[in-house]
Amino acid sequence: MPAQALGLPLLPPSKAKGKDFRRGVNMAITGGTAMNFSFYKSLGIENLVWNHGSLDTQIQWFKELLPSICGREQSCKGYVRKSLFMFGAYGGNDYNVQLLERGLTPEQAMNYTPKIVGAIANGVKLIALGAVHVVVPGIFPTGCLPIFLPLFGDGDADLDDAGCLKAYNLLPPDQVPQLDAPEAGGSPPAEAPQLDEAHVRGLLRPRVPDGPGAPQVWV
Repeated sequence: MPAQALGLPLLPPSKAKGKDFRRGVNMAITGGTAMNFSFYKSLGIENLVWNHGSLDTQIQWFKELLPSICGREQSCKGYVRKSLFMFGAYGGNDYNVQLLERGLTPEQAMNYTPKIVGAIANGVKLIALGAVHVVVPGIFPTGCLPIFLPLFGDGDADLDDAGCLKAYNLLPPDQVPQLDAPEAGGSPPAEAPQLDEAHVRGLLRPRVPDGPGAPQVWV
């Protein structure tokens, strides 16, 4: 697992009972999207499989949980400042909605990239809470996902050397450059966090010191 490869602890889910979250917590929601469900409902998509929770839900859970970990606002700012945030990967399920529910091509699905990236950029504004180090992973190569191969593959001509669907791997895996774009809310303030980019094809290895002052890890 990536966490183990980086020497990081496996984090308890945020809704687990009786857990110690002082060394980190996993806010993930199965099938979570960057966009809110109201956006998909406006497109005529009401399948509950895409309604487990959005990025906004996870951020709200985090804000509600934080005081129980670090106490008052000023204490929490210092706590968050020395923490490492693994922000995502977000966006993959948003593209899956377009591909699987609406039957769009990858090129058509990428018409929604500015909206998806904008939602992620707004989420990264955890800087208001004092976050400094934020890692934004790229999405998994969509064309390599097993569910897509039998649905959209039509012979070897559609596959790359790794046996993945070439057209579906065009979906943008690297979102940090786009997060810096003006249309995504770029030109962040002076106290903006340091954004690092992680690729699923090769893990980014953050420098995580040991000892009492070691940063916490939020996924």
